[in-house]
Amino acid sequence: MSVMVIGNGEMGHPISELVKKTVKKWYLLDKGQNLMDSWLTGPISSSCFVPEVFTKFRKCPIHFLHICFPEQPQFVQKVIEYIKIYKPRHVIIHSTTMPGVCVKIQNLIEPEMPKTLIYSSPVRGNIRDGMMEGLLGYWKYLAPARWDQISGNHVPYIPEDKPRVKEAVDHLTLLGMHVREHPCATDLEWAKILDLGFYGVALAYYQTLERFVERAHIDYDIIREFIETTPEQSGGKAQRIVFYGGYIGGHCVVPALERLSVIEKASPMAPGDSLFRAALESKAARLIELIDHKPNHHP
Repeated sequence: MSVMVIGNGEMGHPISELVKKTVKKWYLLDKGQNLMDSWLTGPISSSCFVPEVFTKFRKCPIHFLHICFPEQPQFVQKVIEYIKIYKPRHVIIHSTTMPGVCVKIQNLIEPEMPKTLIYSSPVRGNIRDGMMEGLLGYWKYLAPARWDQISGNHVPYIPEDKPRVKEAVDHLTLLGMHVREHPCATDLEWAKILDLGFYGVALAYYQTLERFVERAHIDYDIIREFIETTPEQSGGKAQRIVFYGGYIGGHCVVPALERLSVIEKASPMAPGDSLFRAALESKAARLIELIDHKPNHHP
């Protein structure tokens, strides 16, 4: 079995570390290793590789291809070009993607490469705690993208794909992940961006809360105590959590809010005011506010 990880950043580095410990034949491609000239911005072709390295990779069949770079313009085209070069049996997309992207990739490669199966398997975790902790601590959801080709309804796996999905489950399990299967990749794509969207909106709420505290000179400690004791004193019936209303940074939450804002705007049933767009506007305003004044309760 041979495994290739594309991308050695926040997602790819911990995944490649797990691969190194369990797989004899593994390959890692990243823009910082001089194996490719412009792996995120330029077209992918043989000219981007060191010739002897490229020849070596082409001769080695890849069983599992891990996609670990962010969704950016031409993401679909780049992934498809990697698939055409390496002809993997399984392509596991760990990136956060717009709903429908995995199915789109599967549909585009299907005529030429019917034996390649695409999966959505979004990563959870954060840089502060370490992404390795997220990979090994959270359930690692995994869903194939091919179900959508035969029906618009949620159906079990295509019968002939079930053994192949088990291969992917066993592979991630071998790496130490706690795998949870789901039959629909698009569901997982929605789950990831909605989870991030919830967090982003919650942060924006606390940005607004802190504006009230600062402008009305309210005692922040009593506000926090009131909110935090509600779950405990309700016996767990009421759920609350307090965040700092700082600037929303990172590479996950803001792109998710932007995706959801675009999706919401395109919906004919969308309300006039977008919750996600309001969160983005609050984030932008908070950056300016924190330059002038950082609250004492911020870490």
